[in-house]
Amino acid sequence: MYSEYLGDGYHDTIRSMLKTDEFLLPDSMIDAEASIEAMRMIVTPLYAFVAKGDPTPITTEEQFKVIQEAGRYALCAILCHIIGTSRIQAEGFERYRNIRWEKKREKFLNLAYKTMEKYPKGGVLNAP
Repeated sequence: MYSEYLGDGYHDTIRSMLKTDEFLLPDSMIDAEASIEAMRMIVTPLYAFVAKGDPTPITTEEQFKVIQEAGRYALCAILCHIIGTSRIQAEGFERYRNIRWEKKREKFLNLAYKTMEKYPKGGVLNAP
């Protein structure tokens, strides 16, 4: 559904990053509008910050890959919050309660910030 933005096979990539399975994290939860919108709310200000108030269009593959990677990290952070605060409270998910979801959320949020710091400036010619 969002493979154009998050990469082919992003459902499995997200589950792999979170070290979880489809039982805990089905595709529908990854694709939920609230999850995707929350990810955008994290990545958009980061992009504006690294662009230093002059956000130019994303014109190179390298720029797109950095935004894509940051988006995956931000989505993982959002999903950690959802899993840790409500999903594991439901019956049948007891085995996931020992995982420190809040700590994972912080890790992925930091990775999103660090990834955006690598955002290449310049555009098509990658001028200095």
